[in-house]
Amino acid sequence: MIQNIIFDMGNVLISYEPKKYIEQFADKQDIDILYETIFQSIEWIQLDRGSIEEKEAKCIFYDKLPERLHMTVDDILNNWHENLHGKNEMFYLVKQLKSKGFNLYLLSNTSKRFYHYCKKIPALSYFDGMIISADELLLKPDLDIYRRLLDKYRLVPEECFFIDDYMLNVEAAIFLGMDGFVYKNNIKSLRRRLSRKGVLDKDLQAVIFDLDGILVSTDEMHYKAWNQLAEEIDIPFDSEKYREFRGVSRMKCLELLLDESKENYSDAEKAAMAKRKNDLYLKYLQSLSEENIYEGARELLEELQANGILTAVASSSKNAYAILEKTALLPLVDIVADGNEIAQSKPDPEVFKLAADKLGVPYESCVVIEDAKAGIQAAKSGNMRAIGVGQALKDCTEMDSYFPQIKQITLETLKRNKVH
Repeated sequence: MIQNIIFDMGNVLISYEPKKYIEQFADKQDIDILYETIFQSIEWIQLDRGSIEEKEAKCIFYDKLPERLHMTVDDILNNWHENLHGKNEMFYLVKQLKSKGFNLYLLSNTSKRFYHYCKKIPALSYFDGMIISADELLLKPDLDIYRRLLDKYRLVPEECFFIDDYMLNVEAAIFLGMDGFVYKNNIKSLRRRLSRKGVLDKDLQAVIFDLDGILVSTDEMHYKAWNQLAEEIDIPFDSEKYREFRGVSRMKCLELLLDESKENYSDAEKAAMAKRKNDLYLKYLQSLSEENIYEGARELLEELQANGILTAVASSSKNAYAILEKTALLPLVDIVADGNEIAQSKPDPEVFKLAADKLGVPYESCVVIEDAKAGIQAAKSGNMRAIGVGQALKDCTEMDSYFPQIKQITLETLKRNKVH
């Protein structure tokens, strides 16, 4: 049984693209020679092995390059670690694995400059231990550096899963009895592999929430804004008409409203109306507070977070962040996908797929919680499990489960996936 996950760093936990980095300091015609001379050199390997100091390597680079590039070499060596950025999808995996009780370790070929930038890699805050090559005077795939990690932390190879972007490094781990995976920005394949190993739950890795009507009640504010706009342009509007607006984008709602009008409006006029509606909504939104959170919503988010289930909000609203901030729910949500990032609204699955992609979770491992039929249809067409909430969905046949209220949903009911 797997108990320990061992990660490489470059191109696994962080992005490592030296050529793109060099572009910041060098003219186009010099990029290749600088890349070959520095990052593809034996000296760079020696820095990782810890067998040469950076000052010595710099002098060798000077000797290989024209004098006009010496200052560029200084800039590259002094700042190259600023080009290292954590991979968000891997951060969420690390966070999830730690929440589920796995031990996490780093085994990386890197120089001692690692200690200058390691605190900038958020994922490392979850790690239980690490071995870097420069400290050991060894490099992967030398078997001894793997043994150093196993011995230092008293790890059993058969209980370890090793992730690296180089096949030879993974093969070395497998030779010693570990399981392994070659990572090439294929986070969903990695998660599927971890599911097959029993590390992750195949069916429940992330829960994606609609916002309005699921976590927060803003219906009254939307209704007031649409009603006021309808009055201003002299179009009949009532709660029955408003039901058609559930889970639909602002512009689509406007089109539904204007169906009741005999006037022909230009695109510019429609854009102005949509802005007017949003301005009215934002005015009403000022009164939003934690009191507008549905009973049980915060508790469900907290329970999921405590048990290593990732959470996302996927909403056609362009005000999702403002709503989550005003209700103090934002810290309980891993990512947000909203109307500012999508071209198609529900029932198109774009917003749900975007949320899953941000988390790096396979669609089939996501559960969507929705209060509108369009949202249920979007989830199902995106190959996600769909749970309906609220009386409007009581007779919907397309969802996998139904609950009258969100307070009835718990982690246990999500796992059972029974229709109530």
